[in-house]
Amino acid sequence: MSEPYENFQKLFTVRAENFGNDEQFVLDTRDLDLPVHIKWNFLGIVSFLLSHPLDENTEAILDQLLAMGKRVNNEMGNVPALTALALQSQDQNQAPVISRMTKKLLEKQADPLFISRKTCRSKYTVPDALGMAAFSRCVPMLRQLLAYWWPSPIYVLDSWTGHMPQQFKFLFPILMQYGWPHGTPICEDVEYFIDSVIERNIEDDMTEWKNFKVLMRSQPSSLKKLCRIVIRKTIGLGKQNGHEYYQCIEKLDNLPTALISFLLLKEP
Repeated sequence: MSEPYENFQKLFTVRAENFGNDEQFVLDTRDLDLPVHIKWNFLGIVSFLLSHPLDENTEAILDQLLAMGKRVNNEMGNVPALTALALQSQDQNQAPVISRMTKKLLEKQADPLFISRKTCRSKYTVPDALGMAAFSRCVPMLRQLLAYWWPSPIYVLDSWTGHMPQQFKFLFPILMQYGWPHGTPICEDVEYFIDSVIERNIEDDMTEWKNFKVLMRSQPSSLKKLCRIVIRKTIGLGKQNGHEYYQCIEKLDNLPTALISFLLLKEP
C-alpha cells in the first residue's frame, strides 16, 4: 500500500474510533453551509474519503479502495459515495478529476438516484448527488448524472438548488439546451418562478431574467429533442434503478450509436 493510503487509513480509523464505531460516523449538511438541511446517518470509508477536500492523492486512494471492493452504496440513510463527491465539486479546477472519479464510481454501480429526504420524495424529486452537483456548478458531473435520471433535465430547476435565483441563472441556459417538455406543469412552474423574480426586482438589471421568459416562449424544442424527452420518460417510468434505466437505453435494438448517445444525453 502507498504511504498516502496508509495515512488516510489511519485517519479514518482514528476518527471512527472517536465516534464510537469502527466504520462509520455522521455527516450533516448544517456543517457545510448548504441552503438545505440533509442529515445522512453515517459515512463509510469511501464516502469519508470523498467528503474531504480533494488533493493530489484522492483519486489514487479511491482506486485502491475500489480495487479492494469497498462499498460505494450504503444502506438507506447513509451518505453514498456519489453524494459525498458532489459535495466537493465546487472547486472548478478539480472538474476533470471529479469527472473521472464519477465515472469510476458509476462503473462500480454507485447509486446516482439516492434521495435521503423521505418527506419530499416523488418521481420528480431531484436526487441528492444531482442536486449537489447543480448547486456546486460542476457541469461535467451534472451532465454525467443526468443520463441516469429519466425526467427532463429542466426539472432540476424545480428543486432547492433551482429555487435560488443565482443558481437558477447559471443552470437555466445549460438545462434548456436539452429541450422543454412543452405542455407539462414544469414549464408553468419555471415561468412562474421567473415572473416572481422579475416582480421582486432583486437585481439592478433584470434584462437577463426577462430574456429567460422570451427564450421559453420563442424557442420551442426541436422535434428530435421532444422525442428524446418522451422516449426517456417512457423507458424510465418503470425503472427504480438508475443503472437499469441507463442500460435499457444503451441496449435498444437497431439504433445507431449516435442516436443512443443522444438518448443518453451525451450531447444536449
